[in-house]
Amino acid sequence: LKEVKITKSEVNLEEINTPKKEEITEPINEEKTVASLAKKNLTPNNWLEVFDKTDLTGPSRAFFSNLQLQKVKENTIYFEGAEMFADRINQENIQNLIDSLKRLNFAEYKVEINTTEKAKNTPSSKWEQQRKRDIEKFKKEIVNSDLLANLKNNFGEDIDEDKIMVIDHEE
Repeated sequence: LKEVKITKSEVNLEEINTPKKEEITEPINEEKTVASLAKKNLTPNNWLEVFDKTDLTGPSRAFFSNLQLQKVKENTIYFEGAEMFADRINQENIQNLIDSLKRLNFAEYKVEINTTEKAKNTPSSKWEQQRKRDIEKFKKEIVNSDLLANLKNNFGEDIDEDKIMVIDHEE
């Protein structure tokens, strides 16, 4: 082992206690900046994903989750939905949607709502479909579980998927 002596004159104590800060500058990418400032386009194809990102709450969220975006033409969004939802939407609900979309960097749209028998492609129906898939997946997990294997192997119980009923607490 080699011993090294350092005297005070050889070391600047201030540099040890406060290390130099390096300034790192990154070049500004103008394309990214312009793209982030550009308004996004709303379409029937991206509506379900956009709706999930909105900050709508309460009645506004409930009503618009049951409407289907039919088309976007120029600066107007055209929705369709069942009468029980479409007729309850008021100007405040519409303004909440417009404001929420603006916060997501969409243009300021006008909103038109038409009544129809049943809207098929709504955020609410998307949620229902996902919920059904999740319940089926859960049912399969139960069928393949160690508990059912144990019941079958140790007690002779034969429980198959048809004998299991999963009840959704949301229904």
